[in-house]
Amino acid sequence: MSRYLVFDVISLRTSTKTQYDASSSTASHAAQTRKAKVIRDTIITDTDALMAIVESSGQFDTDSLGYVKSALLEYLEGQSDGLWFTADDGEPVGVAYCAPEPVTNGTWNLQMLWTRKDKSSQGHGSALVEHVENELMARGVRLLIVETSGLPEFEVARAFYDKCGFAREATIRNFFADGDDKIVYTKSFQNQHASRLS
Repeated sequence: MSRYLVFDVISLRTSTKTQYDASSSTASHAAQTRKAKVIRDTIITDTDALMAIVESSGQFDTDSLGYVKSALLEYLEGQSDGLWFTADDGEPVGVAYCAPEPVTNGTWNLQMLWTRKDKSSQGHGSALVEHVENELMARGVRLLIVETSGLPEFEVARAFYDKCGFAREATIRNFFADGDDKIVYTKSFQNQHASRLS
């Protein structure tokens, strides 16, 4: 999977145009963020909208888009161990895809997390992550990993995973290309399982 399959919603970039310094703008933004997010299993009628979200990012070449669509169709046809979830705001506005890591016991990989550009910074990505975590904990999963790039343009994604409570576990230098490291984040569910049993 390409590093570009992992990104999200939190905009850490600010300017005089995007800072919420007016009380009305702050209130409006906070109300949007607090509104309960609808996260559900992906269904076949989501396919075109989700692929449009992925394609519009501009981060996927033809082969990567083909891989994403193939993985989605396998899931919809019941031929995949992976899980797909859709953020629904009256229409699909975000997607998460996770799958078990081969040759592991209870380790899953959050392989794709994306939201529509005009719906960024509204909490859909955080809601998708929370939903993924709850689903995986219910299945007894021990560990969730996520991988992204170490390039400066992926700082927003890295900050997002920090905020979501992932631990920066490892750096594989020059993994994607010379000067482009793979950053591996993890989240353990062991303590959550113990709390549920106590």
